[in-house]
Amino acid sequence: MASLVSALIPAAPVHAVPIFTDRAAWEALVSPTANVGIPLANGTILSAGSPLSLPSGTTLIFDQNLTAYEVGVGWGTWSGGLSGFPVLAAETDDPGAAVSVDATFSSPRQAFGLEVQPKDFDLWRLELTLSDGTIQSLTVDGFGGAQFVGWISDDPTQVTAMRIVSEAGALGFAVGRMAEGTVAVPDGGSTLAFCILSFGLFAAFRWKRFTGRSPAPRPWLPAICD
Repeated sequence: MASLVSALIPAAPVHAVPIFTDRAAWEALVSPTANVGIPLANGTILSAGSPLSLPSGTTLIFDQNLTAYEVGVGWGTWSGGLSGFPVLAAETDDPGAAVSVDATFSSPRQAFGLEVQPKDFDLWRLELTLSDGTIQSLTVDGFGGAQFVGWISDDPTQVTAMRIVSEAGALGFAVGRMAEGTVAVPDGGSTLAFCILSFGLFAAFRWKRFTGRSPAPRPWLPAICD
């Protein structure tokens, strides 16, 4: 019976990554950050499947055609008044249709951020696909205009793809101010040495507890940890 119940109840996600909606808080934890350029003239189409190059050398590929606009020229406004700033837009003329765009990274990203603004202000949703297959979702309030979202994932679980979905009635959305970040990870050698030393101390404690005697010196332990 227990096995049947476990088969019927969906398993909880194996991993989850922190998603930030405050750009300053995200930038404070990732260093350095590098802005993603959109090298397209106003009104130019970025065709589905065409790679957008990121500063790291990774590429981002969208599954639909996107139109490049400049804020204040082809795209009306942007939070913060970034006139002339380039964005990429997915639009529809059908007020009853939601707009969904999938974007896939050529290699998993540990830290990435972007801003999204619905064409007609509304809710929108971000879905992240992690390298272990977990899908993580966040609904964002877009009634105030462009909203930042960014993630920081641990290693080796990183983000391989993202999906952006705007509600029906929003007539689509634009993405802009994309940025990559890096997060410092502990040095592998230092971590290994710490683990070995911790194991040695734990073993010595257990030996003394059960025998009442201290273990014989092990001259090889400091050599391994060096």
